[in-house]
Amino acid sequence: MSHTLADPVGPSRPKNTLSGLTVDVMAKCPKSHPSRLRLLNSGAPVLGQQWIVVIAVEVRAPKGFGRLRMRRVADCSEASLTPFVEDSVERGTVVKTDGWKGYSTSKLTQAGFVHAPKSISGSGDPAHVVMPAVHRVAALLKHWLLGTHQGSVSAKHLDYYLDEFTFRFNRRNSTYRGKLFFRLMQQAVATGPTTYGKIVGRP
Repeated sequence: MSHTLADPVGPSRPKNTLSGLTVDVMAKCPKSHPSRLRLLNSGAPVLGQQWIVVIAVEVRAPKGFGRLRMRRVADCSEASLTPFVEDSVERGTVVKTDGWKGYSTSKLTQAGFVHAPKSISGSGDPAHVVMPAVHRVAALLKHWLLGTHQGSVSAKHLDYYLDEFTFRFNRRNSTYRGKLFFRLMQQAVATGPTTYGKIVGRP
């Protein structure tokens, strides 16, 4: 049942793009980035299999975080990171990133964003101080996957878990629990069926 509803939980809809004064964006790249999110897959033949997850979080003023978007990407290149920002963030928003070369200022500016890169190594502060939003989310995600799910998350189902975490995080402050179920059912009706082959990763 949980996998049947995993697709409706997904946030990838144009009307749900992130907005606000600032959106922090960071990719957790295992080898090429000083700040890493190592999602260990205990069931994999190779211990310590790593996946790259790019995270975008709304930053509210004077403090606090808003909504979240996440996506697994193949690498930390411009070709992987720029489309994520374009799909997840509203045009005109200030996009704050670290100094990683995969975030192209020219491409993001051309796409309608205000890019505000910040070199973590040159700031003199730890990464979680420079960009607290994405690091807080990364820590919560890692705790959820390795704690609640005991690390038993396969690569073919990781995207479903990211969608579920995003759905829960974005409704963490909801005071009307019935509306959460209503929204889930509303999205389920508008989403195509999920076949058994798709659930088990069979072509």
